Amino acid sequence: MAGISFDDLIPGSDTISAPGISVSPPTMAADPHPMFADLIPSSVSNGNPHLPSSQTAGIPPPDATPALGDDGRSFELRRSSNATPDAPTWLGRRVQDIEGKHDTLYADVPSVFSQNRDLLQAPMGTASMLGADDDQMADVVKKQLGSRFVSTFRDANGYPIVRFKDDQGQERLGYVNKPGLDSEDVVRGVKSALPYAAAAEILGPVIGGYSLLARALFAGGSAAGVSAGGDVAMKPLGSEQGVQGAKAGTMAILGPVGELAGTGASALWQRFVQIPKYFDASTNQLTPLGKQAARAMGLDPDQMASDAMSVFGKTYAMNPADAKAAVDAGTFDFNIPATRGQIAKDPQQLLQEKAMRSGLYGLDAKNQIEDLDRRQAEAIATAVADTIPSRLAGQKWQGGQAPEVYGSNIGLNFADARKNAKSLERAAWDSTGPITPKTTTTTAADAMTPMTGVQRSMSAMQGTQLLKDTLSANLSDFSSVLSPENTPTTFKMWSYLNDFMSGRKPTSALHHSLGLEGAGDIDSVRRALGMMQKDAQTPTDQETAKAIYRGFNDWIDKAAAQNMLAGDPVGAANLKAARDVSAEMNAVFKPRGSDGNLTPGGKLLERIATSADTPERIVHALIPSPNAQIPAGTIEALNLIRKGMHKYGAPGADGQVWNSIKMAYLSKLTQGKNGQFLSPQVMSQNLRKAISSQATLFNTIYSPADKAVISRFLTQLDRVNWKDPNPSGTATSLAGLASQLFGKLLDAFGPLGRATWEYSGIQHAWGSSIARQAVKQAPQGYPLVKPNAVFRHLNALAAPAVTQSDVQLNALAPPAR
Repeated sequence: MAGISFDDLIPGSDTISAPGISVSPPTMAADPHPMFADLIPSSVSNGNPHLPSSQTAGIPPPDATPALGDDGRSFELRRSSNATPDAPTWLGRRVQDIEGKHDTLYADVPSVFSQNRDLLQAPMGTASMLGADDDQMADVVKKQLGSRFVSTFRDANGYPIVRFKDDQGQERLGYVNKPGLDSEDVVRGVKSALPYAAAAEILGPVIGGYSLLARALFAGGSAAGVSAGGDVAMKPLGSEQGVQGAKAGTMAILGPVGELAGTGASALWQRFVQIPKYFDASTNQLTPLGKQAARAMGLDPDQMASDAMSVFGKTYAMNPADAKAAVDAGTFDFNIPATRGQIAKDPQQLLQEKAMRSGLYGLDAKNQIEDLDRRQAEAIATAVADTIPSRLAGQKWQGGQAPEVYGSNIGLNFADARKNAKSLERAAWDSTGPITPKTTTTTAADAMTPMTGVQRSMSAMQGTQLLKDTLSANLSDFSSVLSPENTPTTFKMWSYLNDFMSGRKPTSALHHSLGLEGAGDIDSVRRALGMMQKDAQTPTDQETAKAIYRGFNDWIDKAAAQNMLAGDPVGAANLKAARDVSAEMNAVFKPRGSDGNLTPGGKLLERIATSADTPERIVHALIPSPNAQIPAGTIEALNLIRKGMHKYGAPGADGQVWNSIKMAYLSKLTQGKNGQFLSPQVMSQNLRKAISSQATLFNTIYSPADKAVISRFLTQLDRVNWKDPNPSGTATSLAGLASQLFGKLLDAFGPLGRATWEYSGIQHAWGSSIARQAVKQAPQGYPLVKPNAVFRHLNALAAPAVTQSDVQLNALAPPAR
């Protein structure tokens, strides 16, 4: 440091000197204002308290104070003596950021803005929005003050101070940015953050779908651009600083930091605050608020599988606008890959991909597109054979895909249920005890009465006429075909009942041959009739014999209701219970209409129950093809199967049977007669037909949650389905011809022409490149985690730190040593 004598710093020295500056020792004057005596120079003690006294120890007089940016020795000496040192700890320095580092000499100097509010409010506000730092703001103030500006210098801590003249021509001092956090700092900080927040708001939707790294780079570039653009825009306001490279560079660094911090904060906010509001991970269900949001978007929460609920809840927490689309897409279920052309349904892209399959873009391109085709077919097959059945069954499906397996499961379990029902019925009737018709005794005179005076007693069974009427009603439809020749079994049963109605014991040999004891009890007669009807051979005899048997059972109910039966009370009650069991069982397995005939659903169940039906025929009887009308009785039969299996089936058998029915229907929609999976286009057509043309059947078999799974699969099929833009193949042929012509052109350059072209690998590299783009998959699963509306602007909060000295000088710079 040439030209400076350290003797100048020895205490007791009369002066402190530096090149061009000489300061005399202080001369203390009377103190007209005790609180500010050391700030009032003798030359301006008439009411201007903001100019430092030239008599203050060690401080240059106003005319000797260095200008802004002057590194003069006097400024350095004053700075070293009055500067506030940096706090030794990080926390202490953060406190200094708020309190400011004050030069005691200028502790009472206000801001220049507060003294010229009307003049500076607009330009300084604009400069703040453009990101002006203190030096740029000082230039703006200088231009706005015009002829009133005197000079600018720094205090001991480096904060710019403006010396200017007030309206009366008196010189005053004002900080460009007064040390310490105050309202001006807050307003200026908010304004300086606005351009960065606006840039984030504009770019956010544009770059939201990019990766985090790309968004961070965009944020850095935009922040640096906003900073540099603000510097340029401040030129008309008076800034003489130019583009601040350091400031722009700092924002280029803080921009990505803000994006990363915003994304991390947003992810944490979503994970611990937002997502639990809509989706309960412990139950894998939507919360009430999540269900409300789903309904508001046209979704039925009751139709959503748990995985769909998870995707909806998490997506809604991140970006509500994407929630329904994420559920509809359903990629989380099936992960079926697709080409760009299939997704976009772009004819040109599809034509290009078709050419790739033809090998026009090289072997590597052909291999890539065919590999995606293979993976797509495998994903669809997996969905149909495993994923969808497992979701419909509520557990890992291991029942295979063959219709005969489904039919066998349905037939065997339903037969077991019928057998269980018969056992229950038999047990109920075994507990009835001897129940007989009541008899009525009448007396009447006969030939001997005049001589003996005794009338003859006669007994008659009560309900005889009721039984005749009931049987006649049941046989009324068969009156034209009844004869001993056409209906021998029916006449045998009628003869048997004729003995019963007349009060005679039924033919002993017949009765005993049936293994029955007791001639007149009702249950014995019922069983005898049930055994006899099985002897019928012809369809007519079978139908009339069944009518006799049903008529007798109907008579039991009517006779019991009219108190025509006799027996102990327990037996009578058991008879009523047995009849209820029979009625309930027949309502499930042999339902009849008002005409006494089997209903269409009952006839269908009879077909299923017959041993002649193969498993394939069971499936065919219950499930029509996608293009067929629903046969009469199908819906009734399905509901009866569900009811019968639930009541009479073995534990768990009802679920097995219904799952087999679900899978049988699914196989009809997704597989051909040879068992091979149909193309995605045909699958999609069949599913749509089932949903629309066979809606009653579809809704009967599948639950709302099942339909939601199938609907998401259908959406994925539509995503990969594509229509050949050139089915005739002319475009592909022309492309092949063009390739041949190009080869001929190469041959025109001699033997080395084609060899050089092929050896260069350009054609194959180009084909491979566009093939990679064609098969490149969009991100699957949940949307990218993006900063939400609040956290997106975290990088804007760095603006005040870079543009204001209060923070800039202390927070961004290392502590002084």
